[in-house]
Amino acid sequence: MDLNVRGLAAAASGTDRLLLAEIGFALPPGSLTLVLGASGAGKSTLLEKLAGLEEPAAGEIRYGGASLWIRGKRNARLPAAAGLVFQHPDRQLFASSVRDELAYSLRPLRLPREEADRRIRRALADAGLPDSDAFLGQPPLTLSGGQKRRVALASTLVLEPAWLLLDEPTAGLDPDGIAQLADELARRAAAGTGIVLATHEPEPFLPAAGQVLLLSGGRQAFFGTREELYARPEALRHAGVGLPPGLALAERLAARGYALPAGPLAPERLAAELARQLAQPSAPAAPGAPSAQAQPSASAAPGAPSAQAQPSASTAPAAPSAQAQPSASAAPAAPPAQAQPSASAGAFARRDPRALWVLLLALTFGVWAQREWTGLLLAAGLTALLIGLSRVPLRTLAKASAPAAAFLALTVAFAGLTFPPAGPEALLPLRVGFAPAAAAETLLRLSRLYLLLLLWLLLPFSVSHLRLQRALQQTLGGLRHPRLREAAEALSLAASLILRFVPLILAEWQRFVKMTRARTRAAGRPGSVRLRDLAPLVIPFLVSLLQLAEQSSLALEARGYALGRGRRTSAFRLTITREDVWWMLGGGLAGLLLLLYARLID
Repeated sequence: MDLNVRGLAAAASGTDRLLLAEIGFALPPGSLTLVLGASGAGKSTLLEKLAGLEEPAAGEIRYGGASLWIRGKRNARLPAAAGLVFQHPDRQLFASSVRDELAYSLRPLRLPREEADRRIRRALADAGLPDSDAFLGQPPLTLSGGQKRRVALASTLVLEPAWLLLDEPTAGLDPDGIAQLADELARRAAAGTGIVLATHEPEPFLPAAGQVLLLSGGRQAFFGTREELYARPEALRHAGVGLPPGLALAERLAARGYALPAGPLAPERLAAELARQLAQPSAPAAPGAPSAQAQPSASAAPGAPSAQAQPSASTAPAAPSAQAQPSASAAPAAPPAQAQPSASAGAFARRDPRALWVLLLALTFGVWAQREWTGLLLAAGLTALLIGLSRVPLRTLAKASAPAAAFLALTVAFAGLTFPPAGPEALLPLRVGFAPAAAAETLLRLSRLYLLLLLWLLLPFSVSHLRLQRALQQTLGGLRHPRLREAAEALSLAASLILRFVPLILAEWQRFVKMTRARTRAAGRPGSVRLRDLAPLVIPFLVSLLQLAEQSSLALEARGYALGRGRRTSAFRLTITREDVWWMLGGGLAGLLLLLYARLID
């Protein structure tokens, strides 16, 4: 089953920002393809699209000539076309036994018991695990780290997918484990399974790779064979990947005058080739022979500049030497990336958080005072203006306020219902009516709350948690009493942790939702999960949260928060500027005008 991708594009959830654009390639069955790129280039997003977790924003994905998506729904004829193995797959384990763990992955296929048992034992054997009944009965969470990873891999192999998609499979593996994984993948590719592997360590897999796809900034920078990539090493540098160690060493040796085959060489073959050339009378390093700086390399084309005139990219200095520039430790430390808003941030996000607090508090009083529709429309206009200035995507606000909007709609609907007085007639369902005036009054009152929710949501969505925490710390830091100062610091730390970990927990939840959907092949809206799939999702999610809490507590203790003594340093300090003052005055004036208008029309 071949794999064809044409014009693939993917957008970030809730926004129009493209993570992938104009991706296209064709892969034959039984081939091993490496996906390379710097962090954030779109490797994981590409694998998720190939696995069918979400419909792409544009383009088409075809397995064996059949489209993966048909009219917005995943093709039911391709239930096991591709199996995705996430980074750190052992974190998705949840069942009480290894057998149940693998049987859960087979549920969508509805296989007979004999066929399911055959697949389970074969998947364990392919993953290098025993297929005995004793091992099948062990709880996965009690296994060693390496065994957990292999069980998680077996949970994908049990589907016998035509294409195996792996996201950073070398994470956490030692060199021996990486070598074993490379051999196993080469064997599976030779047996007919197509493999697409995203990695930051391509060298162990290059000998078996048929194609290499290079991503840069969400776009396709290169696609071709490994030999074609060896001939264009600059593509790796331009994409921010850099050369693999073996390829970089071969390039530097070639610059010194050694004639080596293109591409990285195995250590044994490289040593033999160097020994052979050193034994020759004209060896580059032989006594009395011209040095590499005086003669061109043997592999250079006729007429090419010599190594002295044109040093290789790997040997040429890319920056001034240590003597010419101060060291990183001597240079003043730059503020954290989150300390300053990005250049693309809106005017709202560039303001001091304390100025935004004053602005939002003034508008809160003004919005809450409205008792008529005209005043509420004015408040809605101011809210829309601030949303535009903040540049927070409307999809993000709509998603965050969706529960409140649903509650508002239900409350208004129930408030408008009218029932007949008590008596026999009350039992007649046709006597239930609807009072528009009561529903409108409820809508007016609750709309004020909804507008205030939208206003205050702008703060965490447009201002980083670090700036919010620093604003709270500086505001309360002026307290002179030591106990009050400690309480203020504890309060600012708690607020910072809440603002930091709420989006982190949501992102972690979405990650486990993707893992669950990849195993169950469940259709539905992106980010949603079926009720019956909550058990395999909640257990690993809670385990991940406990690990996250432990790591955070250790980090806080390492930074001295457990001691509660000493003067703390800050990477940056917030300063209220003249523009911040104008924003506070503007917010106060707008709130005052709303209050006066509400009083005038009462």
